[in-house]
Amino acid sequence: MPLVLAGMSYTLRHGEHVRSDILYHRLSERARARIDLASSVLLVLIALAIAWLSLLYVQQAFVIGEKSPDPGGLGYRWALKAMMPVGFVLLAVQATSCAIAAVQQLRAARA
Repeated sequence: MPLVLAGMSYTLRHGEHVRSDILYHRLSERARARIDLASSVLLVLIALAIAWLSLLYVQQAFVIGEKSPDPGGLGYRWALKAMMPVGFVLLAVQATSCAIAAVQQLRAARA
């Protein structure tokens, strides 16, 4: 789970996320920048909402000292759950960076 949460922002950074490339590549550069800006702003909002909502989940696991029920399992299961808000905050930061890049593309297309 921590690898997936960290990998979300890495994947977004390198443009390997899921997108309808069939339609996207047929659009003008300005239209693509608009779509990128709108989707990045929406992603920031969703990622921050998930990070915020997961804080109570992590806090509850920490307070009860949640551990794996399996013998020899993870001693601190709450530490894994703590990666959830961290991963989504990293995703929000990367989406903010993508939004800034889209704004710069829109300004360059205007000139």
